[in-house]
Amino acid sequence: EAGLLLAERERAFREVFDSSPVGLAVLDDDGRFDAVNDAFCRLVGRTRENVQSTVYEALLHHEDRAAAVVARARRTTEGGMATATERRLLRSDGTVIWVRTRSSEIEYDHEHRTLLSVEDVTSSKAVEDRLRHDALHDALTGLPNRRLIVDRTERALSRARRTGTRLALFFIDLDDLKRVNDTHPWQHRAGDVLITSVAAAIRESLRDTDTLGRLGGDEFVA
Repeated sequence: EAGLLLAERERAFREVFDSSPVGLAVLDDDGRFDAVNDAFCRLVGRTRENVQSTVYEALLHHEDRAAAVVARARRTTEGGMATATERRLLRSDGTVIWVRTRSSEIEYDHEHRTLLSVEDVTSSKAVEDRLRHDALHDALTGLPNRRLIVDRTERALSRARRTGTRLALFFIDLDDLKRVNDTHPWQHRAGDVLITSVAAAIRESLRDTDTLGRLGGDEFVA
C-alpha cells in the first residue's frame, strides 16, 4: 500500500511538473538536468535534448555563473530551506533575460535532487531600472540630479583626501533664462531647448571621468 501511495504521488508530481506554465527543472548535485518541462525549454529557447545535455550554469550569463556554482555547492553540503534569487539567463539566440529562480530540495526517483523554478522578470527589471535612473537623474537633460551630484561629490572629495590630489568644482548658471522664456514665442519650450543645448555643449567639453549634473532651473555643476 505504501508503494502504491508513493507511485501515486510521483505520478501526480510529474503531471503538475509537465503541465506547469512556469519553467521547471530537476537538477542533480552537479547541476545537470534530470528533467525539464516545456515551459522551461520555451523560456531558454532550446530543445529538451539540448538542455539536458548541459549544466544549469552554462545557461546563465557569464557574470552570474560563479555565484550560481557557489549557491549550488552550499545547498549540496548544507541543505536547508528553499532559496530565491535573480539571475541573467542566456537564450539560444544570444539575448539575455532576467529570471527569478526558486530552488528547493526534493526526492526524485529515490535520489536527492533540486527542483528549480524559473520565471521571466525582464519587464519588471526594466521598470525597476528606469525608476532607479529617474530617481537620480534630471528628467529634461538626463544628467545627474542634485541627489546624485551630492553623492558623487562626496565620493570625489573622499578620494581626493585619500590620494592627496585636488578636486575642481564648477557652479554654472545661465543668465537671463527668464527673458528667453518670456520673449520667445515657444515660451518655456525655448528655455528647455536652451538648457539641453548648453548641457550637451558642456558635456562635450568634459572628460568621461568627470561629472556634469543639473541642480535645477538654470544651474549646473561640473
